Amino acid sequence: MTPGIKKKEIEDIFENLQHLLEYWVKFKKYLFKSFTQEPISANDETDFLEIKSVIAKYMRTLSEKIKEGYYFGSDKIQNLTRQCISISHLRTLPLTDRKGLLVDWHTVYVIITRVAGAFQFMKEGYIPKERARVASSVASVKAGASGKGIKKEKKKISSKDVLKTIVIIGILIGAVLFFLKRLGRF
Repeated sequence: MTPGIKKKEIEDIFENLQHLLEYWVKFKKYLFKSFTQEPISANDETDFLEIKSVIAKYMRTLSEKIKEGYYFGSDKIQNLTRQCISISHLRTLPLTDRKGLLVDWHTVYVIITRVAGAFQFMKEGYIPKERARVASSVASVKAGASGKGIKKEKKKISSKDVLKTIVIIGILIGAVLFFLKRLGRF
């Protein structure tokens, strides 16, 4: 399989991502309730808090299992679930804030779906290639940006190239003079 992750671990991670996605979609159902005027029951609030709790559990589990290089949006999930204290609290927020929460929900949904898709491919036998290491220090990033760390290949100009350029310039000057003379301006 992939370096550092066994097939069984990949299957477990994929299964946890699927469950996280399932609860993430349920979480959206309660976000949508904040846009309506229908009454919120005590069961709705309890279910909402339970869903947040299960999402937090899967987030912790996945954070422990998923190694470096696979991002599933745990910071965004945590930020969003902290902002959503309860359904009734969500209703008190301005409309633009609630719409922003839905945008954040969708962003996380896309991230989770992408990483779940990646683990599904690995589960089916795909072995990802090793990625090149990204510059890890500020000095190496600055050197790359300034061009100091990059060797530039100098192109040598041959005498034939110089001669061709002179001939072409001469022909162009001759043509311009010829046309100016024909027009009577020279």
